[in-house]
Amino acid sequence: MHIGGGATHVSGADAYGEALTASGGSGSLGIALGGAILPNLIVFGNLFGSGVSKPTVTIAGLGSGTSNSSVAVSGIGPGVAYYFEPINLYLSGTLAAMHVEIDDVNRHPLYQSKTGVGGQVMVGKEWWISQNWGLGAAVEFVAASMKDNNNSNITWTSTGFSLLFSATYN
Repeated sequence: MHIGGGATHVSGADAYGEALTASGGSGSLGIALGGAILPNLIVFGNLFGSGVSKPTVTIAGLGSGTSNSSVAVSGIGPGVAYYFEPINLYLSGTLAAMHVEIDDVNRHPLYQSKTGVGGQVMVGKEWWISQNWGLGAAVEFVAASMKDNNNSNITWTSTGFSLLFSATYN
């Protein structure tokens, strides 16, 4: 499990084909479930996402300031992690089906993507606090590319970087 914060950037186009970007400080949340297949090598299924409330929006290269909209980027897919022992440092990666949505102030979708492809990479360090629980910190990088839900000529891209608190049950 992880929770933290960082920055998320989404870019695509509006209904008129003008370049649109939305970015800002974001929260990140994720949960993975899996198990060891070899010593220090873990495979897992991962569900993760990040969200920006009141992002800074730019349309056609012109800053329109902070909007009352929100941005959500989510992913689900298989992953693998390797723990470097004895220091309990890990590197993990997930290949994911990704989705992005930009909503108005009333949570109605303004822009949505079809399911696209993306990934998540994490590097972290954990300390065992009991025989089964480890707590730690990590950095996360997420990138994705998705076609627009209504116009397949528009491609949405997303990148995100977060600092995380992590918890692992073994």
